Amino acid sequence: MTCARRRDAYGRWRIGGVELEFFLDFDFGTENLRALASKLRGYGNLATTTAIATPVLLRFASPGREATARRALEDALAQLDRPHLLPIATSTTDSRGHGHA
Repeated sequence: MTCARRRDAYGRWRIGGVELEFFLDFDFGTENLRALASKLRGYGNLATTTAIATPVLLRFASPGREATARRALEDALAQLDRPHLLPIATSTTDSRGHGHA
């Protein structure tokens, strides 16, 4: 039996007259990258069905994990019917080497 993994959060950011909705997913390195990348299919299906491009923000625990995951995500994104409807951004919680003391 498999259990469908859901997004960690859905958000809406509003400033002035501009509003941006997004999905947020935290990666703690506990699932393999194929499973992580396979989530894009669900996000892609939703975007195709609604014709609404909703960004997916992925937060990683380390720069190494982020770099490796980006390659897997790019491959998965290329397999979607309408990848232009699924903007993706990644970041890391590790701020070392980024000008922080």
